[in-house]
Amino acid sequence: MEHPDTKVINLSHHTKKINNTEIPENSADEVNDSPIDQVRLTVPIRDDPTLPCLTFRTWALGITSCAVLAFLNQFFHYRQNSLHLSSVTAQIVVLPLEKLMAAYLPHKSLRIPSTKWSFSVNPGPFSLKENVLITIFANTGSTNVYAVNIISIVKAFYHGEIHPLAVMLLAQTTQMLGYGWAGIFQKFLVDSPYMWWPNNLVQVSLFRALHEDEVRSKGRLTRLQFFLVESVTAQIIGTGRGGLGVGSFALAWSTVASFLESPLAAPAFAIINIMVDMGFTCRTIRQQTKSAFQDKFSDVHYRLMKKNYKPVLQWWFYMLLTIVIGLAMLTSEGFGRQFQLPY
Repeated sequence: MEHPDTKVINLSHHTKKINNTEIPENSADEVNDSPIDQVRLTVPIRDDPTLPCLTFRTWALGITSCAVLAFLNQFFHYRQNSLHLSSVTAQIVVLPLEKLMAAYLPHKSLRIPSTKWSFSVNPGPFSLKENVLITIFANTGSTNVYAVNIISIVKAFYHGEIHPLAVMLLAQTTQMLGYGWAGIFQKFLVDSPYMWWPNNLVQVSLFRALHEDEVRSKGRLTRLQFFLVESVTAQIIGTGRGGLGVGSFALAWSTVASFLESPLAAPAFAIINIMVDMGFTCRTIRQQTKSAFQDKFSDVHYRLMKKNYKPVLQWWFYMLLTIVIGLAMLTSEGFGRQFQLPY
């Protein structure tokens, strides 16, 4: 599908085969969209860089969402039947809060004392990008800190004493290692259109349902209406006390999603991979990895990101990873080797 209003950028002199069609990348006939069908159907190909992003509302609700989800998920982590609150919770809950803040907060700018910096408490209507950034904040807190398992084992089973600074360093280094590696391999894990993440597509669809004006076709539901109907239905079926009792057979949503992730987001091959064996998906993983490492075709979303936003420099990730690895080694071998086994 071509979009004549979007500028086409020639990338190389090779041909690209998409949907069994050979497409020369150095011609004006280049397909101006993602090569992945699911992405084409979900993610828009336009971006407005003038929308407000890092506003006072973003920082206030983002930090609050991160802290609340971090506390609740860590608290529920110790339950035998685990319960997880994902960033989708914050994605939905902050919407009415942001609408209220946009309606009642003053529009005047505030100046930071002793500096030339100023910011507006209320820059205008609540934007989609503000909601996205708040959800990213919330997502950083919604994932359990794996290092807490180590700390719990040392305290509960080995009855060991751990220095508070060692606990803090262990939690921070194990989390920050991921940021360093992700930044270094950004070219293959983020920039490549073939490395797509199904869970993100679900949130993109929900963002569009919450923020885009959609005309309902006759006899059909809008995205927002479909979301509301499905949410109520899932609640009725999934509860074992006040619903239809399906939850009494351990098919409650919290139980299913805690083991297999969300079945609404993860494709069938990913669920089979978790339940059965890696062999079912080796071919798919090999093809995606080969495409990411060898293919130079960049889709419209990559071009929009490079055009409208400055990338984080690679040396920042290398520096972060080096510092974190050093602190991780200090945490592991220092503090009287408190994290080492007795033998």
